[in-house]
Amino acid sequence: GTEYPEAGDYTYAHTDNDGCLQVDTLHLVLENCAQDPTVTTNAATSITETAAILNGTIVNPDNVAITAKGFEWKATEGGTYAAVDVTGEAMTYDLASLTPNTGYTYKAFITYGGNTVYADEVTFTTPCWTVNVTILGESEMCEGASTTLTASGASTYEWRKGTTTSDIIKL
Repeated sequence: GTEYPEAGDYTYAHTDNDGCLQVDTLHLVLENCAQDPTVTTNAATSITETAAILNGTIVNPDNVAITAKGFEWKATEGGTYAAVDVTGEAMTYDLASLTPNTGYTYKAFITYGGNTVYADEVTFTTPCWTVNVTILGESEMCEGASTTLTASGASTYEWRKGTTTSDIIKL
């Protein structure tokens, strides 16, 4: 075969089966055959009451220049998407200041060649607060005695007696 190094018109001649000379012109168009990069939204990890790590994957076999990448996220019920950009090799983002027991939706995106491409949406739900209460002392006592109850896992506390610290001494 003949190699054609650039686009253009190429003339070639050949003899047909009857011995006649045939001259033909070939118009060659070269196209950019680079594969477009793709982006996928993966499941969130390290989900806590107030934080989660958003994850995505970029496949870019022809090293097409990606000019932006990141995630758009929102509260699933009634939220408005907010964009967060990601830098570096990893397609992850540490999302903080979330509300416990709330559903969130997010999708990964990349921008290349002036086009922004979005991956499918993924959802997750932050768990409820886990509050632990321990007794530091006797769990059974006579009237007038005291023991200490200590709570952890929340930012504020309210005991039946109205105390708002993380422990109460006299019940």
